[in-house]
Amino acid sequence: MHFPLTQRPDLNKSLGTRHRAAIGLSEETDAPIVVVSEETGAISHVYKGQMVRGVTLEALRAFLTSVLVPPAKARSLVEWLRSRTTGHPPHPGEMPGLTPGDIPRTTDGGGK
Repeated sequence: MHFPLTQRPDLNKSLGTRHRAAIGLSEETDAPIVVVSEETGAISHVYKGQMVRGVTLEALRAFLTSVLVPPAKARSLVEWLRSRTTGHPPHPGEMPGLTPGDIPRTTDGGGK
């Protein structure tokens, strides 16, 4: 299998074929690419033609999550209320943006 090598003249001459292929592949696809240096074991990632070298495992995880995991869809208040089956009023920490002051307080006047 042959991967497309980037033809960018601005790249460091020390980049080997593996890294040039990773950049080339990212230029032709929308895939995030992870490269591990055969010589040093250093991890790099490439996305849309941009390479970040020497990343930590935590940084790699964050990068892959940002590219591959879709953001959570915000639910409307109506959708959130429909998802509630207990009939109890929402608790302040259960819905983003809801504060204790947003929940109406009832007074037990005993009908008086």
